[in-house]
Amino acid sequence: DDDDDSYDRDTYEDITFYRPDGKYEGKSRAWCRDHGFYQIEENLWSGDWYWDHFPEEKEKRDRKRKAIENEPIETRLQRIRAEMREERRAELLDMYAQGINAAYAHRELLRMDQEDGKIPCPLEGCQQCFTSEGDLDDHLRFQPGKGHDRYRKQHGMLALPPKPNPKHDLAMEEDG
Repeated sequence: DDDDDSYDRDTYEDITFYRPDGKYEGKSRAWCRDHGFYQIEENLWSGDWYWDHFPEEKEKRDRKRKAIENEPIETRLQRIRAEMREERRAELLDMYAQGINAAYAHRELLRMDQEDGKIPCPLEGCQQCFTSEGDLDDHLRFQPGKGHDRYRKQHGMLALPPKPNPKHDLAMEEDG
């Protein structure tokens, strides 16, 4: 249908195609698949000649495949889940940084951190997470900034002076 305005990444997004003559050119994923070529790595597609031109890459690929084949299935599943989780985290961080559905991205990042056993700072916009309630409490009491000051006032927390810094104190004694 010519009236369809949807974006088809496979058809329209350019990738790099490595030709048999050693030159590179832009193609689409769909073109590569339609012509029997395959993805070598992110945004690079070619045919079997690629491995003839780059035997060290073939050895690296074969070692990686062998390691994966010898990996226990539960370890493989854990690795794949972790990779997918990190990809999702990167997408959310990118969304948050660009201001695209930032509130949603922030909530999802906090949820993921909670699932990982981390305790996020409850102040929206603060990306810090902690491994204990005590560390979070220290953060909330000592972290400078208007947002954290406002949070302390709203929650009846005492604003404490900055934590002593032994390195700073030693340097002051040596100078004085």
